[in-house]
Amino acid sequence: MKRNSKLLALLLVAVLIGSLLAACGGSGGSSDNDAVLAGEKVDKGQNSEEGGTQTSDGTVTLPLTQEPITFTYWVPFGGTSKEVITDLSHNLVYQELEKLTNVKIEFVHPAEGQEVEQFNLMVASGDLPDIIEQGERYKGGIDRAIADGIYIRLNELVDKYAPNYKKAIESNPQLKKEVYTDQGNLSGFGMVTSDVYGTPDNPVPLDVAKENSWTGPFIRKDWLDELGLPIPSAVDEWYTALKAFKEQKNAEVPILFMYHPNGIDTTAGTFVSAFDIGPGFYLDTKDNKVKYGPIEAGFKEYLTMINKWYSEGLIDPDFPTRDNKSSQALYMDGKVGAVLQEGTGLVLKARAVNVEFAGAPYPKKDASSDIHWRYTNPLCRANYGVITSACKNPELAVKWFDYHYTEDGFKLCNFGPEGKTYDGLDEKGRPKYLEHIEIDGNEYPLAKDNYQGFDRINMVFRLHNGPYLKSDLRSNPRRWMEDLESYRVTWENQPDDYVLPPITMTDQEGAEYASIMSDVDTYKDQMILKFIMGTEPLSSFDKYVEQIKSLGIDKAIAIQEAALKRYNER
Repeated sequence: MKRNSKLLALLLVAVLIGSLLAACGGSGGSSDNDAVLAGEKVDKGQNSEEGGTQTSDGTVTLPLTQEPITFTYWVPFGGTSKEVITDLSHNLVYQELEKLTNVKIEFVHPAEGQEVEQFNLMVASGDLPDIIEQGERYKGGIDRAIADGIYIRLNELVDKYAPNYKKAIESNPQLKKEVYTDQGNLSGFGMVTSDVYGTPDNPVPLDVAKENSWTGPFIRKDWLDELGLPIPSAVDEWYTALKAFKEQKNAEVPILFMYHPNGIDTTAGTFVSAFDIGPGFYLDTKDNKVKYGPIEAGFKEYLTMINKWYSEGLIDPDFPTRDNKSSQALYMDGKVGAVLQEGTGLVLKARAVNVEFAGAPYPKKDASSDIHWRYTNPLCRANYGVITSACKNPELAVKWFDYHYTEDGFKLCNFGPEGKTYDGLDEKGRPKYLEHIEIDGNEYPLAKDNYQGFDRINMVFRLHNGPYLKSDLRSNPRRWMEDLESYRVTWENQPDDYVLPPITMTDQEGAEYASIMSDVDTYKDQMILKFIMGTEPLSSFDKYVEQIKSLGIDKAIAIQEAALKRYNER
């Protein structure tokens, strides 16, 4: 990393505050005719003396540089991948990228769980890497970071050196709105998703689209069949099913939730959305106003229902402290009737012990109503790769990023290196994964036993998050299974018009918003638990709303609306 002598002085006078950004997975696909979005094929032959070039049509000449160049790259790293590799330099994609481009990446990983603190310390010290992934972490946002001299402005560099990324941005007006800031700065190199298949026989150019739905409610299909019950679609049908699971199937936990500050409904707001609200801030399209779900009348209805379920033993009594490990143990032992979480891994693990889950639609309040909020993500899921003022060769860094958005870069990032992870494409344009792959001299199962080993190596042989054109539908084999595909389609057919786009705040707004929401969240979280567990009567809901209003929630809503107005004017 390189020290920027001016940064500390800048930061001592700068007011750094938080910015609101949308949040995890993505999807899409590519074929030999995907150059409409993914860029042109790469010329690995003739190269100029100064290294690789990019032409206006997106063609890239490799290597990108004749002399090896090293960039330092700050990015969080953790999870199950650490069981396989110690850092991302062992990821097969980055190893192949180095061979192709002659650009070596020296990764800097913050300690897991200390990402925020270490990012802030790094910036405050002025000891910056060349590249930062998740550049949106900067307090005050991308615009503030550029104004403070921490990040460099990328607009002109992308216009000149990144034709493939530029083509992706220009391909979709909504995407273009997302990746540029309120002040017109390009946010960085983002994780752009696409869900359109193209096949060798029937090529369909890639088109930017929201990532496929990957999370929602799952319920024991085998138990429903034995009890003669349908897959529930309304909350009263869910109640009937859960009561039957408890009384007739002796379910220890009829429905398993893990506690989340918005209730026990997970970030997906699965049951909250049944009551015509979102779990947090949302856009009510009936009157086109931003609202805060936890103070709306529908939230009281939701709490009343969940309190009833809790009092009748339909919900895990240990939900406030339940974690992933203990949750998995419960459903693997056949003690759970329904689960709210990412589903494909759950279903496959459960099948291994003869437990059959099926995806259910997001619940409606009743047969005549519909939902307007479900878990979804924007076209560009941030994870922005930004170039700092410490980088001495930003032109090359931009070229390196742009390769990720070429056709060959698309395949490498999504499928891993051909010949090492897959052998050609099938009739649907998906990789024919090898049964086993080798990583650091060790062999791991990939296309074997229903892809049971996929999660462990998912972020080791390919990219999962990061700046590239992401195609989960093509690269993730769990999206290929016909019955699992039906769950995705079920969720995606439900509306999401209440979901706010990825808006950003000004410095002043962000400081005031953070102060308000710190107090609001602390109080709200405590009260939600009390309402659910019955230690606070629901007759106190109006007082709870009054208290949240006294803490400044109306001002927070006004800040959200102002940010949304600017977003719509981009």
